[in-house]
Amino acid sequence: MQTKFLLGALLAFVFPLGAQERAAAPRVIHLGTALDHLTAIEFGEPVDLVAAGSDAFDIQRQGDKVLIKPLAAGVATDLLVWTRTRRLIYELDPAGEVNRMNFAVDSRIEAKTAIETRTPPEPAADSLMTRAFLAALPVASSGVHDRRDGITVRVEHVLFSKSSVYLHCSIRNLGRGSYTVMTPRLERLFVAHPAVSLVGRRRSQLTDSEMGKMRGLRSFPISATSVQVSSEQVAPGETAEVVIAVGQPLDSIALLSLTFAPYGTHSVQAFVVL
Repeated sequence: MQTKFLLGALLAFVFPLGAQERAAAPRVIHLGTALDHLTAIEFGEPVDLVAAGSDAFDIQRQGDKVLIKPLAAGVATDLLVWTRTRRLIYELDPAGEVNRMNFAVDSRIEAKTAIETRTPPEPAADSLMTRAFLAALPVASSGVHDRRDGITVRVEHVLFSKSSVYLHCSIRNLGRGSYTVMTPRLERLFVAHPAVSLVGRRRSQLTDSEMGKMRGLRSFPISATSVQVSSEQVAPGETAEVVIAVGQPLDSIALLSLTFAPYGTHSVQAFVVL
């Protein structure tokens, strides 16, 4: 199993990056201004772009500095500044008394503080890794044997969240030619007369022989909301890892079939009881 791929896929599905970024709100720096007076901000590196929400301020950039002069009273606006390595957000307060304005602002220190605030601490990332690994439950597949001169799919782990199910599979190629991994067709299976107790086989993979003895099968398609593959091409003797996200909750003891692209004239399938 390719541990780095599995971890990255699980983190991407269960702990989206956008949610982590939203946890840290951007820092807004207030600046006081006064009519007929300049406020200068120094960044310590070249300023690439400035943008303001109102033309009531005359804003100019010169090298590593931004010069601000209010043109009207009673107007406030935001100011965004991009340097080579940073983005800073300011709120320009309405022009007021000279003794309360900011004449010169050293944003080299402010920028460093803002960057450190937005950087996720390493222990938090470690915590996410631990949670992802602990949440993934192993799936028994001892009865599934590798196909000689063919493709074997094993369901290795299952992970349940409040609204989704995630399946981690390995695809081993013992054939003579390369195999292309494509998005599988997923189906929920209902069995009128099961040949084995599904309750007793919870979180295990059924063999083709066991599935052949099932009677009264009905299938209903389900959709995969996302599929991540460690490698789309699987050379002979190699194994690829696949993580499939199903964007809907499933009842316990649910029987699923996963049908991948055929290998020559042979079908490539896996059957798992959750």
